[in-house]
Amino acid sequence: RGVSKRGDTLIDYAVGKGGDLAKWNSAKLSFVLGIDIHMDNIHNHLNGACARFLESKKKYTDMYDAMFLVGNSSLNIRSGQAFKSEKDKMVIRSVFGNGPKDPQVLGRGVYKQYGRAQNGFQISSCQFALHYFFENKRVLHSFLRNLSECTKVNGYFVGTCYDGQTVFNMLRKKEKGESITLFKGDRKIFEIVKEYDQTGFPEDEESVGYAIDIYQESINKKFREFLVNFKYLTRLMEDYGFILVKKEEAIHMQLPNSTGLFSELFQSMHNEITANRQAEAYYGESNNMSDEEKRISFMNRYFIFKKVRNENVEKLAKIIEKEDQMLQESHDEVTEFLENEVTVVEKEKEKQKEEMSMKIKIPSMAKKIKKKIVLNKYDTPEIPTTKSPTPSEPATVPAPVPVLAPAAEPEQITEIPIQSNEPPIKLKKLRIKEK
Repeated sequence: RGVSKRGDTLIDYAVGKGGDLAKWNSAKLSFVLGIDIHMDNIHNHLNGACARFLESKKKYTDMYDAMFLVGNSSLNIRSGQAFKSEKDKMVIRSVFGNGPKDPQVLGRGVYKQYGRAQNGFQISSCQFALHYFFENKRVLHSFLRNLSECTKVNGYFVGTCYDGQTVFNMLRKKEKGESITLFKGDRKIFEIVKEYDQTGFPEDEESVGYAIDIYQESINKKFREFLVNFKYLTRLMEDYGFILVKKEEAIHMQLPNSTGLFSELFQSMHNEITANRQAEAYYGESNNMSDEEKRISFMNRYFIFKKVRNENVEKLAKIIEKEDQMLQESHDEVTEFLENEVTVVEKEKEKQKEEMSMKIKIPSMAKKIKKKIVLNKYDTPEIPTTKSPTPSEPATVPAPVPVLAPAAEPEQITEIPIQSNEPPIKLKKLRIKEK
């Protein structure tokens, strides 16, 4: 409201099923190009964007012209890369003034819009969908290139999305996989699941890729989205030729500022309705939201950027691609270095294990020695009696019992009597080590 002028053209990068058809008609636009990634949103025969537009066209004869295409706004739009069907590629090229200008080939409706956006659209719009483009750096920059290529100089980019910092703060104390759920009575109306591990939310490219899963009762499904760091987005937009509009211009557009949370819009709306009761009809039920609905709504941010210059986005894309390549090479080098270090450490550990194993397999001789048997106290062994030798025979002396003793033990002498005429033989009482 207040951003567009009568006769302006608009491109919507995530048009859905055409929920803003009535607003565009109220703004007296002349042409709208709607793109959405889901075919059902565009071509559903009952409530798709095309069906709803044709139905509205029957009611309002002065309604703007429009085209709705199935495409991925994270891929290049002007070149046709964003579209799968050859028909949609032909349509988009003709809208930007490329390809044959032949009504027999294009058809009367497409031919009428040939070159309509050759210099871009006055307004680029992305409502409640910008967070999808924060999946990774490549997707984000590809979308921003589309903004730059599809928006006229002095044109505007208007949008809404969950405010990343607000959601991050809400989930700060939650672990990955935990959620915040809102109920209306016993009915679950909203859930947001934290799907990232990071504990900080920096205002740079490191903030890209913070995943959350969102459940909304109206859709009855969970969708993967990503946090939008708005301060980082603002810096990136400058690289692509956009700045936030001045506060004075925002007020002229009947907005409190160039950007803000929905809570600020709600307060501004409430003040306007209080001052002028007729404004209540314009806002409808927005002024009667429940506390749960307010909590969900107030997580969102609105913004209006103005394109102040053209940028060489092809050159910018090459620079970003080169940076990514260098970053990947650096990452690969670090990974290779770490893998080599791990390999060296593992080999060293294996070597140490082998050495320890050898020590266990070849114990020292000291460990093999069995228990000592001490024979300090024992009875003198019986010596068999021998007959007295004859004069012609030498006396026979029985051999002593073989024993071993450690050198450290003092020798103990025991006299063993022998039945012979020879003097007694002295034997040592020794300790024996059993092998």
